[in-house]
Amino acid sequence: MTVMEEGQWWSYVSLGVAMLLVAVTFMARNFNEWANPVRLKPGDPPLPPGKMGWPLIGETLRFMTEDYHQLYQRKLNKFGRTWKTHVFGNPTICMTTADNAREVLITKQGMFEANYPDSMRRILGMKNFMFLRGAEHLKVKRFFQVALRPESIRSSVGQVEEMALLSLRDLEGRTISILREARLFSFNAAISLLFGASPSEEMVRLWEEFELLDKAIFSLAIDLPWTTFRKGIKARERILKLMKKKIYQRRSETGTKNNDVMSLMLQPIDGETLTDEEIADSLLAGLFAGQDTTATALHWGIYHLSQCPEALEDLTKEVDSIKRKKNDGEPLTWDDFKNMPFASAVVSESVRLNVASFLMRQAQTDVIIDGYTIPKGWTVVAWTRFFHTDPANVKDPMTFNPRRFMEEPKPSNLMIWGAGARTCPGYEFSKLEGACFFYHLINKYTWEVVPNPRRKLVNMPVPHLSDGLQIRLHKRDYGSPNTAQ
Repeated sequence: MTVMEEGQWWSYVSLGVAMLLVAVTFMARNFNEWANPVRLKPGDPPLPPGKMGWPLIGETLRFMTEDYHQLYQRKLNKFGRTWKTHVFGNPTICMTTADNAREVLITKQGMFEANYPDSMRRILGMKNFMFLRGAEHLKVKRFFQVALRPESIRSSVGQVEEMALLSLRDLEGRTISILREARLFSFNAAISLLFGASPSEEMVRLWEEFELLDKAIFSLAIDLPWTTFRKGIKARERILKLMKKKIYQRRSETGTKNNDVMSLMLQPIDGETLTDEEIADSLLAGLFAGQDTTATALHWGIYHLSQCPEALEDLTKEVDSIKRKKNDGEPLTWDDFKNMPFASAVVSESVRLNVASFLMRQAQTDVIIDGYTIPKGWTVVAWTRFFHTDPANVKDPMTFNPRRFMEEPKPSNLMIWGAGARTCPGYEFSKLEGACFFYHLINKYTWEVVPNPRRKLVNMPVPHLSDGLQIRLHKRDYGSPNTAQ
């Protein structure tokens, strides 16, 4: 082969490889389109515009790791407020306006059912009220709602305050991760509500297992020994073993009346009963939903109070007004909680601004919304993060302003606790936790946020700061105003 022929051969090889790479890339980027064909009838509205990412994983990694607002801005510029994608193994349509979300979650909710990532379903279990559908969902949620009736929440004030005092004791001069402390507090508070249990060695082991489970909920559902998902599955098995043991013990008790959620779910309603599996899965889901949302809201609340002296002053005045009416050591009451609307509003505003991200549903039939067809079987993501921070929907949306939840008329386009038939049944308990935690934190301490140039936002499983928000606590001096830096 001559030098010229050898050079031509390499040119042909290089050209062939380049063409092959282009073809493979083209096929890969369009694989999800071909794997999820949609045949529209003449006259049907089109699918939304958008790209469906790489084979199988679609845009899941981007959805899990990228800054939400940057992702939204790029999608908005390319496709508008509604677009198609592929996340968590499903063809998906993202909707980012309150009107569209209301159609999915309320007006046309009968055409949609709950739909969550496979990892979440397998970790939390298919028999809980979050994942069940139709009549099964209504039955199990009915038991859970009865167990969380107002009198149960009222009777839990003492237990929640006890957990707050336990979490906040002996912190003077210490630097802590407020997210970790808030997670432990809300976990113990949820345990007391759900099981009637107090902190113990057994509950410490349960907490350690739950930490493994929590990390796996939004992981890739790859069931191999070294994966986060497998560790979560094993943690679930150990937690369920403990739960079913407690359910068996509670069923065998006679002549003892307990008011925890587990005991109340064991009681028949109109002749209907729940299986042990339905009770255990629902308790696990309730533990996840209550613990993660509340704890993350508390750590964001501390963050914003540190940045907003006016809000901290308002909260301090509210706390001090309650304290002045009480003797030393006198516990909080339900009336005290109802007289702390600003503390509850801090929780709600933190959820609005930072915690509530998206709600997922699956179309049970072809549905038309916003001029687009949502095909049967496709997932819809009502991306609450965006219409909760949309100037067209909320006044000064990026400003931390708890008073927006206290003024009339209250915001009507916010779905911070869900919407429709799947509104969170435990939101009042979350507000109670927040009020107790803030009350004792502000009574005891002032704090300063520890600078951390590497601090960043982490999206999953619930949006939070990467270092958990490190703060340094100081004993409160009642001779000077309560301030945070």
